[in-house]
Amino acid sequence: MARDIETERLKIIENDPAHIDHIMALMSFWEVAKNTGTWIYPPDRDQVIERMQKLKADKGIAGCVFAGNEFIGTAGLKEATLWYLLHPDHWAKGYAIEVAKALIAYGFQRYGWDMIYAGVWDDNPASLSVLAKCGMKQIGTARYWSRARSAPVTSCEHVLTRSEWLLNNPIRIDTPRVVLRGLNADQVTDIARIGGDQKVAPMIMHATVPWPVHDAVAWIEASAYNGQLGYRLGIFKTDGPLMGCIGIGPDKSLMYFLDPSYWGQGYATEAVRAFLKDCYGRFDLEEVIADHFHDNPASGRVLRKVGFEYTGRALGQSAAREKKEEVCEYSLSRAALRAL
Repeated sequence: MARDIETERLKIIENDPAHIDHIMALMSFWEVAKNTGTWIYPPDRDQVIERMQKLKADKGIAGCVFAGNEFIGTAGLKEATLWYLLHPDHWAKGYAIEVAKALIAYGFQRYGWDMIYAGVWDDNPASLSVLAKCGMKQIGTARYWSRARSAPVTSCEHVLTRSEWLLNNPIRIDTPRVVLRGLNADQVTDIARIGGDQKVAPMIMHATVPWPVHDAVAWIEASAYNGQLGYRLGIFKTDGPLMGCIGIGPDKSLMYFLDPSYWGQGYATEAVRAFLKDCYGRFDLEEVIADHFHDNPASGRVLRKVGFEYTGRALGQSAAREKKEEVCEYSLSRAALRAL
C-alpha cells in the first residue's frame, strides 16, 4: 500500500522508479545540490536509483513532491530525521514549510519518536527560516562533509520534541453543530456527570453510577492525545457546553457517548463521521472496529449510518453492569473510511 501524504496544495508520493528522471533533473541544479551532505554533483544515476528505493515502513518515508501533476521536489523522514529539496522555480512559495509540517505530523502520528531532527547548512538562511516556522529549535552546530562541495560545512542542528509539537498542534474538529477537542480539568465534573448517568454508564466500559470525579480525572489523563492512536476528545456544542466524548483505542476501536439530553438529534452521527474522517487523515487505518450492547440499538443505527457493517456478536464488559452481556460488533473498512 502506497503511503502518500496530501496537504492543501501538494502531494508527497512515495518513491517510485518512474520518478528517477525527475530527481536527476532536480539534482542537476547546483543551488539544490550544494545544500546537501551526501548527494554527488553532477548527479550520479546509480546514486539516484539507490536513493529512490522505498524506505522500510519502520524507518520512515521518502517521496517526490508534486503540485498538481508537476514535480517540484523530493522530501522525507528517515529514522526521525527530516529532509526536503525543492526545484528552484518553486522556492519562496511556502511549499517547503507545507511539506515539512506535513512530514513532521506524519512522523509523530505514525511512529513512537520523541523527537524529530533536521540539519541545515549555516549558509542556507531560507531553510533555517523554514525550520523555525515549523517550530524546530536549534540545539547546536556540527561540521560535516558535503560531497557536492567537496568541503566541510557547518550544519545548524535542529530538533522538535513531541511535547512541543503537541502543544502547538492541538486537535480541533469543527462541524456545523459540534466541536471536537481535547479534555482538561475544566471538564472533569461534566464528564463524571455524563458518563455516570444511569442511562450512559451501562453502555460504556469504565464508568459507574455514580462515576467518582477522581476516577474521571484518571480516565481523562490516560486518554490525552499524544499524536498516536489511543485518545479521546470532548464533544462540545458549538459555542456551548460539553455534550459527551469520542475516542479511538490503540486497537482502532471507536467509542463515544452523549449526554441523554442530546440523544435523538443527530449529534452522535455528526460527531462520529467527523471524528473518523479526521482519524483517516492522520493514521494508516485499514479498518476501525466498534461494538454496542444488545440493549443499545440507537448506537447501532449511528454506526450503520456512517458505513459500519455488522460482523457478529460477543460478550462485553461494563463496570456499571453486574456481569458480561452480549454486544453487537461492527467494522468500518478503509474504503468506507475514505468515502466519509
